Amino acid sequence: DWSTAIETVRPALESFYADRAQLGHDRDLPQGDSLSGPLEEIVRSRLIIGSPDECAKQIEMYKALGIENISMRMRW
Repeated sequence: DWSTAIETVRPALESFYADRAQLGHDRDLPQGDSLSGPLEEIVRSRLIIGSPDECAKQIEMYKALGIENISMRMRW
């Protein structure tokens, strides 16, 4: 599930996003968006993460919006 997925990726992602925030990568993000703060908030709108069923639902949401292609980058 989503909680298990977050805990699985937390060691890699917390340091990744902390590093990016320290380098100033969030300066160009939309107002109110940040790479700092709780990991759960940072990844919620950036990553498809969770159980296989949860990920499939997220992909279906994009499909319903008319998105036909998704590029995926696996980091772990």
